[in-house]
Amino acid sequence: QRMKEFQPAVADALLLDIMKIESMKSRVIASYEDANYLVCLSFVEELRAASQLPMEMHFIRLQCLLGMKRYDEVLKESAAILRGENAQRPDILYVRAMAMYQMQDIERAVKIWSEVLKMDPDFEQAKVAFKAAKKLERTKEEGNTHFRRGNYAEAVTSYTAALALTPRHFNKYSATLCSNRAAARMKLRQWEEAVQDCNLTLEWEEGHEKALGRRAECKVMLSDFNAAIADYKTLSELYPEKREYRQKIANTQKQAKMAARKNYYAILEVGRDASDAELKKAYKKKSLQWHPDKNMGGSEAEKAAAELKFKDVNEAYSVLSDEQKRSIYDSGGDPEGQ
Repeated sequence: QRMKEFQPAVADALLLDIMKIESMKSRVIASYEDANYLVCLSFVEELRAASQLPMEMHFIRLQCLLGMKRYDEVLKESAAILRGENAQRPDILYVRAMAMYQMQDIERAVKIWSEVLKMDPDFEQAKVAFKAAKKLERTKEEGNTHFRRGNYAEAVTSYTAALALTPRHFNKYSATLCSNRAAARMKLRQWEEAVQDCNLTLEWEEGHEKALGRRAECKVMLSDFNAAIADYKTLSELYPEKREYRQKIANTQKQAKMAARKNYYAILEVGRDASDAELKKAYKKKSLQWHPDKNMGGSEAEKAAAELKFKDVNEAYSVLSDEQKRSIYDSGGDPEGQ
């Protein structure tokens, strides 16, 4: 008012500038609230050209970049803003942590949100984000703890719960969880389910080393040797420096050749990882089923078939119950030619 009294022209010009800037701010806020991020960014640049950019406008610009998934730019610009006197800005720190979270750097994001809430305990957006991220990390860690303790069924349950909490676009994080669940299911000898988890993992992260290796192991246990060899070949191509995969190709090829001969595991109807106790139990069951005395009432052809199966059962158990012979058999060699 005093300026208008003594310098009316200057005062009017200043008032017009203020009104123009306020109008620009209103357009920035309106476009941001409409989630029209690209337009909002252009309005922010107009405002920056007209005056020094207020901190609230920096916050909105970062939120727009976040909404457009330009996470690297959020990290770069927020780092520049947080230098010096703005180092403790909770709003800027919040957006920075959101970018880290969206880039699946959950541990760092949680740490920053924790600091934000110490500065501003009532920051609602930070509360919600912090709580969700902590729950996800806690559920994943529960799965890891169960696995380390040998509680594999519980590990499967925890990894499944963590996957349900994971945002859809978290491909890398989801791949890790699904691969971990596959490992737990392998411990439970759930080979088909483990293969499905490995397939999901590879959809999220192509060339995932552990998933390819675990799927190959499962395929061997399912006697699908060609599929296992294909996975080991892929691993050998992706990681040529690792000789182990070339060796696994050779070993699996031997097992494939052996599978063309009598399948002792199939004869006893046990898995390739059957324990001594399981082998003994299966042998007793099968030898009783095909014992000649149990099949005396059949036709001559039926009696001959039963006698042949009884012989195969004894041959299978003779090899698989002997640790050395079984090792040779599993590696593709001739256990009787040692």
